[in-house]
Amino acid sequence: MNRHYNVISALGAFIIWGGWAFWINYHAGVPQAIRSSFTQGIASLLITLAIVRLIEFLFTHFRYPLRLWLPPLLTVAFTGSCLICLHWLAKTPHILSTVALPLTVAFSFCLFTAYQLERKTTIRKP
Repeated sequence: MNRHYNVISALGAFIIWGGWAFWINYHAGVPQAIRSSFTQGIASLLITLAIVRLIEFLFTHFRYPLRLWLPPLLTVAFTGSCLICLHWLAKTPHILSTVALPLTVAFSFCLFTAYQLERKTTIRKP
């Protein structure tokens, strides 16, 4: 992927998932919602920039069929744990509701990425 695509994707993640966090935590008060929103938005931006590289790195360390499932599981487990810790530190009122949908989408994206890597690997073999 090119740098422009990565930056646009990361900014999109900041807006979408930061907005999601604001909406989920709004009833706890605007200051809480804003803090949760920036925590989620910044984390999503950084995770989006790193997730493909992490999948690519892990993909090379496993054989088929494990490399289709383990890199996405490990990536989402790691990023999800970091995300939960960040929200706990930010005192986000509804942590699980805040991170559940973004992590579900991230896992789907990771599976798709691993599948695409597998297709490229299979096509290159004689």
